[in-house]
Amino acid sequence: MDNYNKSLGKLGEDIVAQMLIKKGCKIIDRNFKRGGGEIDIIAEKGETVIFVEVKTRSPEAVEKYGEGVTAISPTKMKRIIKTASKWMYIKNCELQARFDIAELVIKNKKLTYFEYIADAFTLDNI
Repeated sequence: MDNYNKSLGKLGEDIVAQMLIKKGCKIIDRNFKRGGGEIDIIAEKGETVIFVEVKTRSPEAVEKYGEGVTAISPTKMKRIIKTASKWMYIKNCELQARFDIAELVIKNKKLTYFEYIADAFTLDNI
């Protein structure tokens, strides 16, 4: 991944983290990596730990590759769930888990599209 895409991705993750904080969530981890999987944002609210996959694209990338959410295949969802399970084991976390997706389009460092899908997937629906 080139530096432009890395900085675009980080900007998207920062926007989502701030939105979660405004909604009363506590950010407890970011960019957790294990066994080939990564969780972009891990937040906590009440009795729930929220694992968030953030997809940030430029308008040009949306035109060329489609919406970011389309890049989250059943295989990717399973990898996210497996990585989340590892995080929960390592942290001895017994909270309810939820898997969310945030999709952003950013042009010239300005947000032009945002969609947040809470409870986007579970192991049962992939």
